[in-house]
Amino acid sequence: MERIILFLLLFLTSVKLQAQTDHVRFSANLMQWLHNMEVAPEKNRAAVLYKSNGIEYLSAFVKVSNAIDETRLNQLGVMVGTRAGNIWTLRIPKESMVELTKLSGIEYIELDRPVRQWMDSVKYYTHTDSVTKGIGLNLPGTGKGVVVGISDNGFDYTHPAFYDTAYSFSRIQRVWNQSLNGTPPAGYAYGAEFTDTTSILNQKYDDTRQGSHGNMVASMAAGSGVGSKDKGLYRGIAYEADLVMITGPTTYLDWRAINMTTLIDGFNYTFNYAKSVGKPVVINVSLGSLVGPRDGTSLFAQACDNLTGSGKILVFAAMNLGGTKVHAKKSFTPADTVFNTLIPNLTVDNGLHKNYIDIWGDSLKSFCLKFALYKNGSVMNSSAVYCLDNSVKDLFLIGSDNDTCFITLTTKEQEYNKKPHATFEIFTKTKDTLLLSAFATSGDVHLWQEYFDTSWNTYYGEFSGNGTGMTDGDDDYTIGEMNCTKSAITVGASVSKIYWKTVNNVVLYNPAYTAHGTLAPYSSHGPDINGNMKPDITAPGGMIAGATSSYDPIYLPGGPEYASFAVSKYLSPRNSRIYYYGIGQGTSFASPVVSGIVALMLQMNPTLSPERIKEILYKTAIKDNFTTLTPDPSLWGAGKINAYAAVKETIRTAGLNAVTADEMDIQVYPNPTNEKFTVAYESAGAGNFLVEITDMTGKLLQTKLFQISVGSNLLAVQLDSKARGLYFVTITGNFGSVTKKIVLQ
Repeated sequence: MERIILFLLLFLTSVKLQAQTDHVRFSANLMQWLHNMEVAPEKNRAAVLYKSNGIEYLSAFVKVSNAIDETRLNQLGVMVGTRAGNIWTLRIPKESMVELTKLSGIEYIELDRPVRQWMDSVKYYTHTDSVTKGIGLNLPGTGKGVVVGISDNGFDYTHPAFYDTAYSFSRIQRVWNQSLNGTPPAGYAYGAEFTDTTSILNQKYDDTRQGSHGNMVASMAAGSGVGSKDKGLYRGIAYEADLVMITGPTTYLDWRAINMTTLIDGFNYTFNYAKSVGKPVVINVSLGSLVGPRDGTSLFAQACDNLTGSGKILVFAAMNLGGTKVHAKKSFTPADTVFNTLIPNLTVDNGLHKNYIDIWGDSLKSFCLKFALYKNGSVMNSSAVYCLDNSVKDLFLIGSDNDTCFITLTTKEQEYNKKPHATFEIFTKTKDTLLLSAFATSGDVHLWQEYFDTSWNTYYGEFSGNGTGMTDGDDDYTIGEMNCTKSAITVGASVSKIYWKTVNNVVLYNPAYTAHGTLAPYSSHGPDINGNMKPDITAPGGMIAGATSSYDPIYLPGGPEYASFAVSKYLSPRNSRIYYYGIGQGTSFASPVVSGIVALMLQMNPTLSPERIKEILYKTAIKDNFTTLTPDPSLWGAGKINAYAAVKETIRTAGLNAVTADEMDIQVYPNPTNEKFTVAYESAGAGNFLVEITDMTGKLLQTKLFQISVGSNLLAVQLDSKARGLYFVTITGNFGSVTKKIVLQ
């Protein structure tokens, strides 16, 4: 048998690809859906489905060429959503899908995938308090003039956290509830848009079933803190920013809320709104999925890269799979060609046993698979060996208890990224464990497992070696494909708080945390599959307080979270409604910390690109005893985020004017002075300078943002009249700096 397998592997690696066929243009889940429609349409759940006016729609990404015929799309009833360059989002009538696959001008079709939802001390550990207080800056960082978008579920639009700090007006500028029937935004055919404060407040909330996740995330990024104890203890980072809230849709078949195509539509909508009001924008995405190659090449990732740019930023959570065994890997050689691991049954869907496995190999290589049932150290029944042949197969194995394990296997010799790809879904009735074997002569093979079930839960199975020489799973490469998007800032989590006091004045603690500043045990590990750094940065992810939805029953008195996690209670004088803040943890909550800090950076320089923001965050990251001076990039990214240093560096490099070495360009007078002096600059353009005052020892005394406009510009500076001596005034723009001496007498 092993000789036969080895021969097949050598044969496969030597055969050149034949002329392009349809499978090259289809994602694995589309291949599975088309297969299931032929053999078992009543059980076909390999796609996200929506129902409108009696018509079932599938959502998908397509990669198009210039030959695409939109007239034909319209004839098929296809609704085009976002056009992110050559990546489009579509809603396709189920009955038109087969015809769509035949159209020219479509280079690749990928069915939609579901994704999962994944502050008091935060400000101290990120040095955000120094920014918001304006320490050393004459322009405090509050997020004013910036849009913060939140794509999530579980919003309470009436919560005081989304008002200004005086509780006088709501800062929510737009809401698109993609789940509701109503008037959708221009260019889209689903959901309900709300564009004024009255209609938003009258709507009250998005969906009580979705809890408080989105509400807490939004308040951590940009909440005012109104209603929290100690006059704003739980204030968010960019608390004067405008807010746009996008609620992901639910589907009538009870799949997961929030899907990748609707996320892209929400990003595009938010970016377009920010452009219409002339403001920069950062969007927080505290969601993720294990499915995908982890190289940033999926159509979702490409769409993100096409949409982002100057003043348009995406921040993603890294997911919460640290400490799990959802990933397994094998590096094959000609002398080591076999991989074995066990896949325990997952109990989902009201007691049924299901799982979903996603497998990716190295570019232009191949592998083969074999399945067996395993019990008490013995193989009970085995399948044939299946090499990648661009097809979908239905298999079954009979267990020792005479019950059956059903497997739907989809294989692709080369995916869109030239990598071999296989997926299989398991539905088993036997109590035996599934044994998976893989065979190859070279290259790496990575496996992940994840299953979304109809009870709105996500289940993660763990690969097991069972102590028999098989391969155990691990938590490497557990940052999902969408979170490996190249242009996105991906955020891991550290620990900022161990103890907290509940609303009932009971002190509790998280026993999983050992010390402030450690890596949170749940924070997913990178890198991406090509070895590039992911996450990009870490931020506090627990325990963090945020505004809960007042319509969420679990945080109300008698609810399961109230006693342990509600930390603040507020009776609103505006509507006599009681509002709460609750405590939580996860990279879902680390991500909005970074989103808020990015908003502060955009406040100082609205033109920052994703690449430039990453450069600044990397350069200014905190490195301590926990990260070490050379942080492990697969755990910490560049280190811990430092808001104060990042904002200062943004100011330092934000100038649009060149500071030349010509002493006549910048004047400092009077000199000598007894207390006050002026920095003067005649400018032909607009921009910013950073002005720093140091004493003879090099100690930094003052930092000021010198906002430059066309014409004459003056900046007043005052020194301590009692501290006489020589001082240095350094003026920095993005092309250089000059230093002037000034004497205080």
